[in-house]
Amino acid sequence: MEGSNPEEEYRKELIVTGRVQGVGFRYFTQRLAGQYHIRGRVKNLFNGDVRVRVIGNNLEAFLSELRKGPAFAEIWDIGIKELSRTFDYEDFQIE
Repeated sequence: MEGSNPEEEYRKELIVTGRVQGVGFRYFTQRLAGQYHIRGRVKNLFNGDVRVRVIGNNLEAFLSELRKGPAFAEIWDIGIKELSRTFDYEDFQIE
């Protein structure tokens, strides 16, 4: 997902599909973001998916853990796209 520059910050939007609402997925994501020093936002979408916008250096490790999800979640897919540099956050919050 990332290049070879460990100092570069990457910006991604993740759309997580599966059983990801009502299982603590947003809180799980917020805890993971803290562990990996990731900034961004996580939000439940009306269609049952969860959108995660992330900014950080170690997104591969974060994404690897995110794919596991909390105990009662079932992750079917994570769509990934680049976010514009106009997105910037000072912390990680649940929307």
